[in-house]
Amino acid sequence: MQKYINLNDTAKLLNCSKSKLYNYIKQDLIPFKMFGKRYLFSVEEIENLINKTKKQKN
Repeated sequence: MQKYINLNDTAKLLNCSKSKLYNYIKQDLIPFKMFGKRYLFSVEEIENLINKTKKQKN
């Protein structure tokens, strides 16, 4: 079962501001789900994105 976190927790995990995270959402650079008016992010997908980004930098 996937664990989902909210926008604030995702921003902390990515070490970025909420406004930067909103920009990522608008540019379709980060996977998310909508639950009503709330953005939810899969911890697994976010961690995969972080790992992919780290590999590209090396």
